[in-house]
Amino acid sequence: MSNSGLKLIDDSERFNNQEFIHSQLQKLRLRHTILKKHLITYGLIIFLAINIGYLVVLEPLSIPTRIAAHVGATLFVFTIMWITIRIKRKKYDQELKPIIEDLERLIKM
Repeated sequence: MSNSGLKLIDDSERFNNQEFIHSQLQKLRLRHTILKKHLITYGLIIFLAINIGYLVVLEPLSIPTRIAAHVGATLFVFTIMWITIRIKRKKYDQELKPIIEDLERLIKM
């Protein structure tokens, strides 16, 4: 079994429309949480892994060269992470946010 925060539905006959809408809202909001928290964490882990790898690989080089390589790698990872987050956030705002708002309106009815 997975350790998901979403509960499994055992009896499909008891699963009404309101519960379905709530479960879909939870899943859509989870995507936003992944974007906000987990993508940044993933980028930081990649940043650390590259820099730790560079510590060993660049050991024979001079200090200024090593610092330049670390700064370059850090800027590269940061730039890719920033661009990816912006693209994902724009996609979320265009595609998923309207769906979430529609589902919330359905719940209020």
